[in-house]
Amino acid sequence: MQVGLIENPSQENAVLTALHKLGAMSRHQIAYALGIPEQSVCARVGTLMGKGMVVECDGAVMGPYGKLNGLVRAVGAGEKLESPQTDLFA
Repeated sequence: MQVGLIENPSQENAVLTALHKLGAMSRHQIAYALGIPEQSVCARVGTLMGKGMVVECDGAVMGPYGKLNGLVRAVGAGEKLESPQTDLFA
């Protein structure tokens, strides 16, 4: 079995729950709040973004290494997301 090919639904649910309860956070803040590696959070956020349950949002926070970290937030129930324009000639 190869590492990284199996999703971890419990971590996925934990990330989503944290975003619903605490609001927009950086991936580092999520990792700190949940006590899991930031690499795991990044993977779970990517999966949730692919499912349309989490989106990048405006704003940033200073990370632990002096770098600005973007924020993500949970998508609200019934919220419609803008889909990217696919017709380049429209």
